[in-house]
Amino acid sequence: MDHIVSGTPSNGGYPPQPERLVGRSAGTWLCAALALAIGGCARFEPDARISHPGADVLDQNAARAAISTYRRTRGLPTLVLDPALQTAAQDQADAMARAQRLDHDVAGSLAERTAANGYEASYAVENVSVGHATFATAFSAWRRSDAHDRNLLEPHVTRMGIAATSTSNGKIWWALIMSN
Repeated sequence: MDHIVSGTPSNGGYPPQPERLVGRSAGTWLCAALALAIGGCARFEPDARISHPGADVLDQNAARAAISTYRRTRGLPTLVLDPALQTAAQDQADAMARAQRLDHDVAGSLAERTAANGYEASYAVENVSVGHATFATAFSAWRRSDAHDRNLLEPHVTRMGIAATSTSNGKIWWALIMSN
């Protein structure tokens, strides 16, 4: 997915100008240094209060069965839950929830994340989403999306991990990783 950021520079479009560093008092420099030191200790987390919802939101075995049934009706192999992919999916859902950003790379690339959890895959796909109250609604949305449905029906995958993370603002963040 490409992200394009546009905007107008705050200086009216003129080239950036260097700041003047002369004429500042020692007190000004001391205040600036303290502000940087204090600011460097702070960590911005839009909503760090996360939790892992119960089986009423996500039953991983039931999710595996539903996805496998969907695949089997199209002549594709069923899936098995893989502990390393489960961990990678949970890490991704947690990272998106903490950042409050739906992004495949919020915690590193898919290859980096699966390898960090001890899983060496030659092929992997991932679906992520936010806002669905249950697995059933997330799964339904993924099937209606061409790109997500292509991942669900990827013929080369045989293993999966799925996770959900809820935040105190009521959002539920989803991550599904499937691999060979």
